[in-house]
Amino acid sequence: MPSRIMLNPGDIATLDLTDPRTHAEYDLSEVWRHLRTTQPFHWHPSIGGAPGFWVVSRHADVSEIYRDNKR
Repeated sequence: MPSRIMLNPGDIATLDLTDPRTHAEYDLSEVWRHLRTTQPFHWHPSIGGAPGFWVVSRHADVSEIYRDNKR
């Protein structure tokens, strides 16, 4: 299996997380680490007519969101 390309965390503004090729071709480990540390809630802008969405990168935050059934 060929190695995936390592991305710089600063590239998050130009990444299309909706594209499966992004996840197949690039190693996003440093990007996720950077987001968890500095920006655990990241707004991914609308791309190609699809709506934008929030990226929640910390497990504890995701768990809390899923348990919150009042909002």
